[in-house]
Amino acid sequence: MSRSSPAPATKLGLFGGTFDPIHHGHLIIAEWIASELGLERVIFIPVAEHPFGKKERITAAFHRLQMVQLALDDFPHFALSDVEIRRGGVSYTIDTLNYFKQNWPLAELYFFIGGDNLAEFHRWKEYQTLLELARFVVYDRPGEELPAHLPKEKFLFVKAPLIEISSSLIRERIKKGLPCRSLLPTPVWRYIEENQLYGCKSSTGLSVEE
Repeated sequence: MSRSSPAPATKLGLFGGTFDPIHHGHLIIAEWIASELGLERVIFIPVAEHPFGKKERITAAFHRLQMVQLALDDFPHFALSDVEIRRGGVSYTIDTLNYFKQNWPLAELYFFIGGDNLAEFHRWKEYQTLLELARFVVYDRPGEELPAHLPKEKFLFVKAPLIEISSSLIRERIKKGLPCRSLLPTPVWRYIEENQLYGCKSSTGLSVEE
C-alpha cells in the first residue's frame, strides 16, 4: 500500500472509486488522462463505503485492494493507496486531498471525476477549499458543461475513450453466468474465480466462459 515519504515536485493523478471490481475501463481512463496531462503517477484509491448515502453493498475491502493491486502490477506509473480503507467509513474528498497534500507537499494534484459530478460539485464538503488543493479532471461524460459558478481554470476536460463497461455490469454478468472475462485484466478474473466473488462458480475448475 502507498505510504511513501514526501516526493519531489510531480504531477500526481488521484483516481477514487469502489473498484468492485476494477476493469479495463478504469485502466484505459487512467492511462489516457496520464498521457494527455503528463502525469508522472496515478494513484488508485478504493473507497471504504459508498459516498452520497448509497446503500448498495460493496465487496470486502481486502478483496478489492487485492484486485486493484493485481490490475496495476503491469503499469509502473500506477500505484495503490489504502488511505480511505484505513480511515474507514465514508471518506470525503477534502480529507483525501489533505492527506496527499501533506505527504506530497510539492506535488500538483489532479483529482479524476466523472462529468455527472459537476452539477453537484458545490455540495461537496468544503468544495471551495478543494479548489485550492487540486485541479479536477473531468472524463467520460461528453457534452457536460461546467456550471457557471465553478472556476474554469480548476477543471480540465479530457476526451478519454468512452468505454461502455461498468463494475455493476460485470457483477451482474458473473451472477448470471454470462461471459465477461474480456472486460477484466486476466489476474483480476482469476482472483474473482478463485475466491468465488460475485456469485462466480469455480468448484469445477472451469471459468464461466468455458
